[in-house]
Amino acid sequence: MKNLENVQVSEIMTTPVLAVQELTSLSAAGCLFAKHHITGAPVIDASGRPIGMLSTSDLVNPKLERSQRAGTDLYFQVHKGNIESMGVVANAGTERGVVADAMTEGILAVKANAPLLNAVRMLLLGDVHRLVVVQHDKLVGLLTSIDILRALVEVDDENIRLRLHFGDKS
Repeated sequence: MKNLENVQVSEIMTTPVLAVQELTSLSAAGCLFAKHHITGAPVIDASGRPIGMLSTSDLVNPKLERSQRAGTDLYFQVHKGNIESMGVVANAGTERGVVADAMTEGILAVKANAPLLNAVRMLLLGDVHRLVVVQHDKLVGLLTSIDILRALVEVDDENIRLRLHFGDKS
């Protein structure tokens, strides 16, 4: 593996990305997170532009004031800036409230060709677990703390041994 100082965000980001929209129901978002074992998703507008972030912390916030809007159960997959409707989340329930009620508006974004270490600094300074990766203002990926851990650690399946990559020469 190459030295992390030379790694770009695009080399380790998650893609394609599951995303929701402002009118996706909170129930559907919660089911989506559980089904796909994710802890957050970008909120996109109709053109695929990221406008916010929804996390499990947002979903369980006891101070959250949910609207009475029913919302939709639609979710999306975004790959290289292209949006594909993935259909509806099964068994989403009928609980009221939409993503717009809970999401964090605005985003912390990084360009796909940015150095990974710059993105790590953004995560730390922003006290967040994920950054939206953009190219030409379109969502192209998501960089999570887990993506960074995967880049730092090599798992040797035979021995289940971990080796850190900090530019070591071994």
